[in-house]
Amino acid sequence: MKKEIFTELLESLQQGGKIVRGKTKPNRVFQLDDPDVPEIRKHIGPSQEQFTRLLGASVATFNT
Repeated sequence: MKKEIFTELLESLQQGGKIVRGKTKPNRVFQLDDPDVPEIRKHIGPSQEQFTRLLGASVATFNT
């Protein structure tokens, strides 16, 4: 790994640590909407049972 890339990565990790410890605020924040699980399942096509198996969950976990 080039020294410049390593230095950037190290700085990024240090900044992340400060954010996690509450010593600084992140420069940007992402707001994600809750996924529409039934729509996602319809789009990719599996049955409820197949879909939940893909996610490693039970059918009762999702209201799909």
